[in-house]
Amino acid sequence: MTRRSLPARRLALVARALTAARPTAARLTAARLAVALLAVALFVVGCAKPTGDECKKAIENIDRIHGITNTVPVETAAAVRKCRTAASKESVLCMRDATDEAALTKCGGQPAPAAPAAPATPAVPAAPAAPATPAVPAAPAR
Repeated sequence: MTRRSLPARRLALVARALTAARPTAARLTAARLAVALLAVALFVVGCAKPTGDECKKAIENIDRIHGITNTVPVETAAAVRKCRTAASKESVLCMRDATDEAALTKCGGQPAPAAPAAPATPAVPAAPAAPATPAVPAAPAR
């Protein structure tokens, strides 16, 4: 066996590394299988999300239970988007079918915010009592 020079050995190592990096049929098949499994997994996860109509009905029901009557369409649309991305389908269906606050809380909803209590002390301090007027001496008769 002949000994190669250092540059020749390096060249052989580089050539071997380059040929090993080429995808073979088995590697391509494994990569395709991995991509297909990832697509199926994303599809299955996406199916567990509520639809926009389900979210809208749940939000309307929550507003009705909490006694909220004036809703702005922009706020409702934002709430529907948040619902579709963050909520599970089961919790949305539960909130849609809830009839009172206890049922909403069971579904994972938050109770309605409490109305602020009236302050114990008045906001404006009472005016100080007027001082007693001193007796005015009677005017001398003319």
